[in-house]
Amino acid sequence: MLTSLMMLFVAHAKDALDLTKMQENAKMIDSQKQIKEYELQLEKMKVEQIRVSAEEKRKLLGEETRQNQQRADYQDRLARKRYDDQLVQQVMLPSRVQYSQVQ
Repeated sequence: MLTSLMMLFVAHAKDALDLTKMQENAKMIDSQKQIKEYELQLEKMKVEQIRVSAEEKRKLLGEETRQNQQRADYQDRLARKRYDDQLVQQVMLPSRVQYSQVQ
């Protein structure tokens, strides 16, 4: 009887040990799953950061292009104004010379 009790105890102990090992494996799998989820979240954050950075760069380039276009338009207007002023001066110069010769 004692032997059968010992065998039963050993069998239960072995089952308890197996159960403990399975529980530890389940905990380890859960921990690994959490680590993978954190890593995935980190990668998503990196991708989002890259997307935001690219969007900001696109906006900056658009703004620089707009400012460069405005600057070019302004320079063009100034050049046309100078040219028009030169034409007016050329037209006015002979009449000034004639006026000063008459006096």
